[in-house]
Amino acid sequence: MNIDKYIKDIFKYKEFTLNKQDEKKIKNKGLNSFIFDKLLSTKFRRKKIIESEKENILRKIDKFILNNEPIKITPCFGGYKQRWVNDFPGVGWAEIFHISFMLKYVSHISKIYNKGVVIEWESEDIILEYANNYSKRDLDRYAEEFRNLLKIFLEEIPKNIKLKLIRSREQYDVDILLDKINKIKVEKENELRLLDEDELKKTISKAKRNFILNDKDFKILSEKEENEYSIKAKAINLAFLDADYELREKYFEEDVIPVVFSFGIDKENVGGWLTLSSTSSSFCDFWAGMGILEIREDGRIIDRILSKQQYEKIKDYLKKIEVQLIKKDIPKSIFIYNGKLDI
Repeated sequence: MNIDKYIKDIFKYKEFTLNKQDEKKIKNKGLNSFIFDKLLSTKFRRKKIIESEKENILRKIDKFILNNEPIKITPCFGGYKQRWVNDFPGVGWAEIFHISFMLKYVSHISKIYNKGVVIEWESEDIILEYANNYSKRDLDRYAEEFRNLLKIFLEEIPKNIKLKLIRSREQYDVDILLDKINKIKVEKENELRLLDEDELKKTISKAKRNFILNDKDFKILSEKEENEYSIKAKAINLAFLDADYELREKYFEEDVIPVVFSFGIDKENVGGWLTLSSTSSSFCDFWAGMGILEIREDGRIIDRILSKQQYEKIKDYLKKIEVQLIKKDIPKSIFIYNGKLDI
């Protein structure tokens, strides 16, 4: 397949086709049950979902339909770009692949339910300023570019699908949030220091990937100092999760169906929220990864999102190519990998 054609097709909406089996399911089990089954499809879902969350999702679907409202799905994500990615601080192909994937995920709702669906990405970028040394300017740029991408996709999709981005800072008073965090961050830090050595090392390593060390007051640090900053940053992030949920509990538990990504397989996902992949071929969080195209020998093209670790393994084999300009706000080039990735 031609690469330019593949990229053009990413922006084309692929309508869900209702077959006789689907019609039979809707007739026998009801519209709400059919939507429920599609939202839990293993084509998109990464992890087995616990019974209590199944009940929550079905309850919300019932409520949306009873109230004649669209089905409201909220992907929860960081709302920033990790600094190692070439797109930093803005969006790139990883975000484009992910949005296209999410539209496939909800296409059945648009087809069978007149009120359609709202996908409202929920950005938790506010904490990056305080815990990870990201600038507000860079976070604002990411949010602006993400919203611009949504506008591009909105041009091609049915009117009963709405795409939105909401930032946590837009939902509550930030000072109240920070006050709650300050009251519990030391407790979270102490809990981290009680982890066994191997678990603490893993926690520090993961925290470092989200922390900007080569800026502001963090230009020259010893390994010990880096580790200390990483522990404190992780503690603040954990405190944020508790404080943020307290402030937005009704939003998550009553107003929307929250979905998560790699966070879903973490022990911190205590509510067992629905866990999806970022794309059909990648579980790496789209905001933390780099989007590339894998060009197979048989001519197939696979969109991939690489983690930093995966990127380091194949970076010398990546080739940058120019792409035909489709929309003014999309990247003008993309990296490709010739062959089948085994990472």
